[in-house]
Amino acid sequence: MVWRDYVGYSVRNESFAQSDKDGPSSVGAFSERNSPAYLRFLEETTFATSVVQKPMRHWAINCLNHCIDVVSFDAPIIREIGNSAEDKISARSN
Repeated sequence: MVWRDYVGYSVRNESFAQSDKDGPSSVGAFSERNSPAYLRFLEETTFATSVVQKPMRHWAINCLNHCIDVVSFDAPIIREIGNSAEDKISARSN
């Protein structure tokens, strides 16, 4: 999963994570959520909505030990990475 741009993200230990009281709990390992609390937090602590005239979208990734939340304006690019040489991810400086 690659987000070209994002507003914010957070990682929580799943042992301490609470469901959003204002919205339904996540279903599945990856979902788009309507989480008013997290979106409100980012609206109040960033100027993203005054720069980009699109609604923010909240993505939830539920892992074995972590809950990852990503807020962006666009959906991520999702690609399966195999074992071939062209699919290897390498770090490079810009």
